[in-house]
Amino acid sequence: MSQFPIIIKPSLLEQALTATPKSEPYQPPVIPSPGAKPKRFKTGLLVAQGVVFTVIALVPAFFGEFILAAVLLAATVGVILAQVNNQRVEYPRKLRIWEEKVRGYEYEMRVAEQKKKAHAERMARLKTPEGILEYRREQVKKALGNTRLPDGDNSDAPLGNAERFFLTVLERYFPGKVFTRRYINSPPPSDRYYTPDFTFIEPEYRLFMDIEIDEPYEYKRGKPTHFIGSDDERNRHISERYGWVVIRFTEEQVIRQPESCCKVIAGVLAEITLASTPLEPFAGVPDLLPEPQWTEGQANAKAIAKYRDTYQHLLPQPEKRKPKPQEPVKPKKEFQPSHALLSILIRSGSTPFLLWEYTVYAGRLGGQFFLFAKDNAWVNLITTSHPSAGLEPDDSQGSHIIM
Repeated sequence: MSQFPIIIKPSLLEQALTATPKSEPYQPPVIPSPGAKPKRFKTGLLVAQGVVFTVIALVPAFFGEFILAAVLLAATVGVILAQVNNQRVEYPRKLRIWEEKVRGYEYEMRVAEQKKKAHAERMARLKTPEGILEYRREQVKKALGNTRLPDGDNSDAPLGNAERFFLTVLERYFPGKVFTRRYINSPPPSDRYYTPDFTFIEPEYRLFMDIEIDEPYEYKRGKPTHFIGSDDERNRHISERYGWVVIRFTEEQVIRQPESCCKVIAGVLAEITLASTPLEPFAGVPDLLPEPQWTEGQANAKAIAKYRDTYQHLLPQPEKRKPKPQEPVKPKKEFQPSHALLSILIRSGSTPFLLWEYTVYAGRLGGQFFLFAKDNAWVNLITTSHPSAGLEPDDSQGSHIIM
């Protein structure tokens, strides 16, 4: 039975990580020879030409044609002399061309010797641990060179509580390399798509990783999920057709051991890049405890027992938002009378009944001072005065006129 974390690499990447350099025999280049050094005079050719032409010239003499023979013999001598002169003139040019060929040949031989030496050194280096590491790093880059990019970055798949929690941990250890909402088209004829919980991208190596959090069942319906065999087609499609690495954790591993899960990711990154640097931040983090992958029946049993409740309470609870403090209600600005400056009372004769009253008040309203007149209500604004005018309510004097 397989165990979590489940790590699936593309087959080409697996081959590159275990590749062993082969010894290649050196293939020397074909370098044309410059040939023999040219001679100043081609004596053999001149002698041969002289013999042939002399014999031809003597034939007419044998038949008594001495004049013709003499002409032919003179022509023979002329041709031979012309050949001698031509060779004398052409010799420096031919010698120069030959010397250039010799220099080029010697240069090509030196380069070939250097290449042969470098090849021998490279073959010797490939047998060392450093050489094997360098060779495998080259093979890894070739294997990842054709990795397919996501088909989109606007998936509407929601993040669960565990995903949101783990995302904060991933971003702390791998800033700028973890993304959500990327998706991959599923195999035809389906028009659906797969949305990785997290897409890890290492641009230097063109490395893409699909990081998944697997729950044993759907929380609300109790339907078994991610049991043995249920994700095989998806894993093959993402790994082989797209060239991605797939890493699957259980929900419980992510909640109980989030740093250890990140250490697993860093370990995969270190294995693929053939470098120990990714693991340096996890020197004090314990290794992730493995968990067996469940069958469909075991997932059903977990759903009945509500197994996810045994660890989901460990998730940090979101802070409750404090209600905004209510701003105190500002009282309406009302005119506050301070002193009556003038009151006019009209009575009827000596009766105690008041027929009409008119009073002038001074007071403050909104930082300014006002004079108000009142009979039965505040109805008449007589005048206003700013504090700089020197009119203060406390300094005002009231007077009453009774009629």
